[in-house]
Order: sequence, then C-alpha cells, then structure tokens
Amino acid sequence: MNHAHLDPAGLDDAGHGHDLFTAAAVQTPQRANKPDPWRLAAVATVLFAAFAFVAVQLVVNAVPGTVGPAVANINVKSAREVSPRASIIDRRGELIAHSLKFQSLFANPKEVRDPAAVARALKTVLPTMNVAEVERELSNKAREFAYIDRHLPPNQHAAVLELGIPGLYFVPEYKRVYPRGRLAAHLVGTVQHDHRGGINGAESFFDADLVSNADLPLELSVDLRVQNVVAEEVAAAMKKFNAISGLGLVMDVNTGEVLASVSLPDFDPNRLSSLDSDTQLNQVVGGRYELGSMFKLITSAIAIETGMANETTRFDATRPLRVHGHRIADYRGENRWLSMREVLIHSSNIGAAKMAELISAPVMKRYYGSFGLLAKSQIELKESSNPITPQRWQDIQAMTASFGHGISVTPIQFAAAIGALANGGVLHRPTIVKVVPGAEPVGTRVIGEATSKRMLKLMRGVVVEGSGKGANSAHYRVGGKTGTALKAVKGGYSKDKRRSSFVGVLPVEDPKYLVMVSIDEPKGNKESYGFATGGWVAAPAVGEIVDRVAPMLGLQKSAPDLDALSGVQAAAVRTRH
Repeated sequence: MNHAHLDPAGLDDAGHGHDLFTAAAVQTPQRANKPDPWRLAAVATVLFAAFAFVAVQLVVNAVPGTVGPAVANINVKSAREVSPRASIIDRRGELIAHSLKFQSLFANPKEVRDPAAVARALKTVLPTMNVAEVERELSNKAREFAYIDRHLPPNQHAAVLELGIPGLYFVPEYKRVYPRGRLAAHLVGTVQHDHRGGINGAESFFDADLVSNADLPLELSVDLRVQNVVAEEVAAAMKKFNAISGLGLVMDVNTGEVLASVSLPDFDPNRLSSLDSDTQLNQVVGGRYELGSMFKLITSAIAIETGMANETTRFDATRPLRVHGHRIADYRGENRWLSMREVLIHSSNIGAAKMAELISAPVMKRYYGSFGLLAKSQIELKESSNPITPQRWQDIQAMTASFGHGISVTPIQFAAAIGALANGGVLHRPTIVKVVPGAEPVGTRVIGEATSKRMLKLMRGVVVEGSGKGANSAHYRVGGKTGTALKAVKGGYSKDKRRSSFVGVLPVEDPKYLVMVSIDEPKGNKESYGFATGGWVAAPAVGEIVDRVAPMLGLQKSAPDLDALSGVQAAAVRTRH
C-alpha cells in the first residue's frame, strides 16, 4: 500500500529551478537562419548553469530552505533517516494510526544576525512559541543547529517562509497521528516523540515490522465499532457506580481474535503527556486480579470432564467449611444441599470448594495449567503479565482457587479459558491480529465437546435463573457467570472494596463471541439497593453490549426465551430493552 505524501509548502526545490529554465527557452523566438550547433550548445550550457545557480541560491539563501547550508547537513541527517511507519488499521480497514510528513523548523544560530528580533518575528506566526527560550537558542553562536519548532502544519510552514529570515531552515519529518484518539489506545499504543520506537501496544510489539514494511498496513483484529460500544458501556457502568476504573473485552471464541479491548482510564496517543501511571496500565492484559466466582465455571468443567461430578451431583452447603484454619462461607448462602447447577446459579463458594475436594489439588493444578491460567498469555502485547498463582497446591489452595480466591490472572487469559469452555473445548491463543479466513488457528483441546455443551447449559442457567439475570437479552441467548471479589489489602482483604465482573458467551446454541466486563471498586446506589456485586454492576453492562454489537457482528436474533423467566424477571428484561 503506497502512500502519497504532500509537501505542506507545495514546492519541489529541484523542479522549481527546472521550470524557470524551460519557460525562458519556450519564449525565445526562432531564428530564420540555421544557428551554429556548437555555439548553441555553448550558450545553452552557460544559460543552464546560470539558471541552476540562481535557483539554488533562491532556495538556500533567499528563503528558509529545506536543509540549508552544508554545515547543517550533519545535524539533520538523523532526522532525514526517520522513515514512515506502516499504517495500522482495524479488521474493516478503518485507519487507526498513520505517519504524516511535516516540516520541522530549525536554525543555524551563526547565521542569525539579531536573535531577539527573529524570535519576536517568529512569535507572530508561532503563537505558542517561548520567545525567551528561542532567543537564547539563537544567541548560542557555538552551535550550528537548533530546533525551533517541529511538525509545523502547512499554514505555519508557509507563514515562516514568508518571513524570509536568513538562518532559518526546514527539514521534513514524519509524525505518527491517531485519527481515533483514545479509542483502542492501549491496544494500538503510541511512539516516541521523534517517531522512533513504539512505547506500548501494537506499536511496540510490531515495531520492527512497522518500520521495515512501511507500505504494508498492519491489520488488527479489533473492530472499532465494537470497541466504541464497549468503551461507552464500561464508562457508563463506572459512572453509575462511582468506580475508579474498569475494563471490557469482546473475543471471537473460535479464533481467539480480540474484537474489543477497553481499559479505563485511558490516554490520547496523540498527546504523550496523557500517558501517566494511572492511564498506562492496560488492565486487560497487564492487570492481575482475583476474579472471584467466575472461576466456578472452570471448576465445574473439570469436575464434569474428570467424571468426579455432574450437573445433578449434590454438595453439602448447609454450613461454612473450616479447612486448615480457614473459613469458607457463602455470600447470602442457601444453607442447604445444592446440585452443581445450583452451585453455579446461587454462586456457592462452599459448593465449589466441595467440588475441588473431589477433584483433588494435583488434578486442579494440571487443568488450570492446561486452560492457560498458570502462565503469561502469549498475546502480541509486551504488557502481558504473569499471573499470581499458589506456590503450593494443597487442598486449601485448590479449594479457594475453585472460586477464584488466592489466584490472580489477567482478564485476557481468563477470557481465553472461558472461550474454550464455550467453543467445544479448544483453547486458542488470544490475538490482536486479524486472522486470515481459511487460516484459522488449530488451538489445543482441553476438554471434550460433550463437556463444553453441558457447560453451556449451566452457563445459560446462571443468566436465566441466577445472579446473571442482568445480562439476559430479549434477542440473543447469553450464558455466563458473575464474579465479585474483595480486593486484597495489607494484612488481608478489604471489607468494602471489590472487583465486580461478568463474563458471557453468545449465542449459547452456537457460541461465537465472548463479552467480559469488570469494574473496580464500584459503590452501591439506590437503584441497586446498595449492592455492588457483579450481578448488579457488570452483568447489565454486558447485556447492553450484547444487544448493541450482536447486529454489527451479523448474529441472527434468537427466540426471546422469556418464558423461562418469572413474570418480574421477564418484565425487567423487556424494560431494559
């Protein structure tokens, strides 16, 4: 893909001199007598040399030139060597990042006669310029090169040219621009001020390819339409529950492609000053969190796959457990025996721990590893972090990990694991690069297809009857699981600071996509009756995302399935939609 670069000044130095000579030749009248060919050649040579000399002097001395005197060539050589980077586009061809050619203004202080006057003159066309600083730079006669301003827009470039000040010159430089601003900022990343080297995101991971293959755009898996929806809904949930941060993602469960990845707060890649400690963290791939009860899906799948339990197996959840001095209890527990289906619907920690006890710690560890939960995700982002896992896997570690306690993973690796539960049992490596049709990844089988189908029914039950009702859609069958985890603090766990999440897949009859939202430190409100759990905070956000992006992704509407809900629940779904 070739890109035409327009010189902001609209001038071609070499062509300018050539046009002047051609015009003079055309206007010379023809002579009646045949001229002496040797004399004609001599005259032409002299005229060409004269016009060429004049043209060069006009460019170099009369107005600020492109490079200027030979003494400045060494100083701007490095700038000239900076080449454009390949453009970055989304899966539909929408431009996300591009290199534009600008003119940067520099001076040779030795050629500037009156630094103060020049600085004042420049201020008239460069209003944000610091006059005192520029005057100081121009007064340093020991230097032969000093940047005045970089990446001037065409109007300012022309305005400086019109000043006609000796000692000022221009050098062409490239600048990376991001037309969509903050949208997908963490995914795409940004580059250094001098256009050299990516700082984060795809700009960093694919830095060498973007430079060496400048004519070939990098096509990411993200869909900017979906990205925008997820960003809006995560921001809305954060505002509604007065949260400090939030994340959301959409993934193709059959390829591992990331169609949306949102981490708020974010930054504007066009303004490096907006990239600080608060905005730099890409929570989706770099944040490590205890995700709570969503892990019960993994535990249930292992129990089914190993034959240790099934949907109807019952677990004693009548009272809290005491294991090696630790107490495992339920939040608003049922205080009765629960089937596996009910363990998920009512999100019973006790039931999940009982499942882990049947499975055994070594088997739990092995399966957690096969689901990719014990090692860093291999997604194409350098920000990807290692999970924090138990150093020892004994009974208590397996039991707490069964409901997402004592194990911290990145959302992207957890999403990949749930994708495997939904797609028939195959774990795919998450990717931010568009998968070429016909070259879909093979993946690694972690559970059988039969187990996957049974898990989908259980996930649907959580949305229809359990804590995930807020994610239910009137148009698409969603299955999933809530998760609410108290945040670790010094000396234990906070009593009022939590991370509230929901992960869903759709449509459950033939899963195509996964949607996940996780909100950090939400506060209950009047509408949620003071609750700030995953069911109240994250599940409704996922439901909104589903209804907005499913049509974009070409999903056909399912039967409403409202008869599976109680009258009050069905009315709530209809009201939301």
